[in-house]
Amino acid sequence: NAGIKTVWYNPHLKPNTQGVCPDFTASSYDQIICILRGDTGRKPPHPPVPAAAHHEHTTRRALVLLPAGSSLRERLRESAPDFEFVFATPEEAAHPDCTCPQRSEEELSELCRGCEVVIGAAPLDALQSSSELRFLQLTTAGTEPYAVPGSLDERITIANATGAYGTAVAEHMLASLLMLWKKLHLYRDNMKNAQWLDHGEVRSPLGSKILVVGCGDIGSRFAGMAHALGAHVIGVRRTGGAVIGCDETVTADRLDELLPEADAVVLALPSNAETKGMFSRERLSLMKRDAVLINAGRGNTVDTDALAELLADGRIAGAALDVTEPEPLPPSHPLWKAENVLITPHVSGFYHLRQTYDAVADICTENMRRYSSDGELLNIVDRKTGYARG
Repeated sequence: NAGIKTVWYNPHLKPNTQGVCPDFTASSYDQIICILRGDTGRKPPHPPVPAAAHHEHTTRRALVLLPAGSSLRERLRESAPDFEFVFATPEEAAHPDCTCPQRSEEELSELCRGCEVVIGAAPLDALQSSSELRFLQLTTAGTEPYAVPGSLDERITIANATGAYGTAVAEHMLASLLMLWKKLHLYRDNMKNAQWLDHGEVRSPLGSKILVVGCGDIGSRFAGMAHALGAHVIGVRRTGGAVIGCDETVTADRLDELLPEADAVVLALPSNAETKGMFSRERLSLMKRDAVLINAGRGNTVDTDALAELLADGRIAGAALDVTEPEPLPPSHPLWKAENVLITPHVSGFYHLRQTYDAVADICTENMRRYSSDGELLNIVDRKTGYARG
């Protein structure tokens, strides 16, 4: 306070609660050397730190809801050294499979207050009341309810984790399809009753026709897997255009024409105004009697009650649902007891596959680096469509 410039060595970027404002904050010895040498042109003994690391002390804050161990915490701090990071989960909960107490909405609202950046899916009310929020980095590919027009201030940039979930969800959908076509779910039921019972004819992807509705990261990954197994894959996407793994690609206006030809209909759609209720009773009725429906996008794409009735009447051969409307599916719903249905509790994505968690962490770290240095962000969400741009 006497006018002498000061450098605070703060390797963990802890909050400043002392009422003293240093001129600079450094998180490494190399940064201290660079700050002390100023513009002398002399090089530090180690590789120079990025320009973004030379900064005046600031109180910019970022709330991290993604479970983060010591390695990810250090990566985030290094990516944006001008930010103080607040972690909502304990360090020992480095992976989501670890159990730790869940924060209440009141606690999360308090943590959001004063944060310029939030990484993860905080309650919408908490984000709406955070006047300083400018960047929301979602850790999911889905963007609802945050990207719904009017939900958040237009000054807030939203990015999602598109690209992180493709492998996990596509493999889950392929496994579900094969399980239905090979009748493995029926043989699993036989085991429970100690029955040695043959369920007869099965099907193969080889020579089949599969309709993939939604050809983003997840849908295109599935298309590639199905194509590799010998299926003829038709992709349905908003913009048309070629998709790797699809033998042909069409727009949604041809959906009704193609449904009666498909052996399997695979849905990998987000939730938005265009997709809600897309598979109504009328559209589901267009499917072949021996076709199966796979849905790992969003439950509100499909009329759940109509699907249950069509399955019970034998007008659709089977369904594998990782998502339903509503979620969780009520215990009394008839789909639970349907012999030709496989239900999983929205687990195809999440972080059960370690590569998914690592990919999400990479996206969040890179976008923090870009945001801190005013760079172009990855996966910026278009609020009109709910999709990441480009």
